[in-house]
Amino acid sequence: MGDWIKKVEFEKISPDFPCDFEGFLPIRALVESKCAEIPEKRGVYLILSPDTRMPGFNADNPGFAANRLTPRDVATLRGQWNDDTAVVYIGKAGAKDKNATLRSRLRPYFVNWSRGKSSAHRGGCDIWQIDTPGELLVAWRITEDEDPRACEGLLIKKFKREHEGKRPFANHQG
Repeated sequence: MGDWIKKVEFEKISPDFPCDFEGFLPIRALVESKCAEIPEKRGVYLILSPDTRMPGFNADNPGFAANRLTPRDVATLRGQWNDDTAVVYIGKAGAKDKNATLRSRLRPYFVNWSRGKSSAHRGGCDIWQIDTPGELLVAWRITEDEDPRACEGLLIKKFKREHEGKRPFANHQG
């Protein structure tokens, strides 16, 4: 499983160098279309910054109150940022025993959070404290017969190996 994962180059991944991912659409466009472009299949996805430079951060987002979550302070967010990669978050949709699809996972995440509403998707919520989350790009890969949870784990493990043990910005633990 995951031979394609070995070929992923986190420093190069982009629409011009997709590493077996597709999409690369801005969150704002996906919100407008209610994620119609995202397949109804299990898979993994990446949220990417169009620029590797540290963005501005805001102290809050209305979605945090709706989700009963506490936003992180700006100093913590700055400490989480990885300057040498565009990868902001690695996520998954579905598992061996779950029917979630990329679209069913991402639609409430993007549409609800962008409107300050509650969403069952809490992973990666730090992206909503980036000043321009609508500009972030979303790329996905259908995993067909592979377990998305295992693929996500392998991608995060590979990322940590290549980034001195750091996880992607919004994949913090705790």
